[in-house]
Amino acid sequence: MPMPKGFKHSEETKQKISESVYVAFKNNNTRAKLSEMKKGEKHWNYGKTTSDDVRLKISNSHKGKIISVKTKIKISKTTKGRQKPFGFGLKISKSRGGHNNFYGTKHYRLVHNFVYKNMGKAYKCQKVDETCLGRFEWANLSQEYKFDLSDWAQLCTSHHVRYDNNFKKEKSCVQ
Repeated sequence: MPMPKGFKHSEETKQKISESVYVAFKNNNTRAKLSEMKKGEKHWNYGKTTSDDVRLKISNSHKGKIISVKTKIKISKTTKGRQKPFGFGLKISKSRGGHNNFYGTKHYRLVHNFVYKNMGKAYKCQKVDETCLGRFEWANLSQEYKFDLSDWAQLCTSHHVRYDNNFKKEKSCVQ
């Protein structure tokens, strides 16, 4: 029979429960049984997907919410520089799978997300002329995709494409 609502164990009972659980988990036999019992078990939400209708409802519930500046600062402080991203320090090579396949890899996105998170959205082109149309991106200068923030520059799409296509010729683009 379940305990009545609002029931509280005495301190003595709480201590006995704590000790019995502690002793049970120290016992290798009990741990082996628990391990065997859990093998092959999937997460309760494994393989389930959210329907488009539910996604739309969730999206609509978040629209219009106003986050205070104080809260935004707290969020920013907890996410910036707290932890290096997975793959930090890996040498990322374009030769893996060819040049075109590289841009779809998670390492490419990982480095770009790292830069975006730490430096924000690109808002200007470092070489301004009549070809700049207003869309700005972070361009990797060394083409090595390092987690070094000084290795990135803000360029418009036009200059970014030219820089990537003519890496050695267009170094003058970013000065």
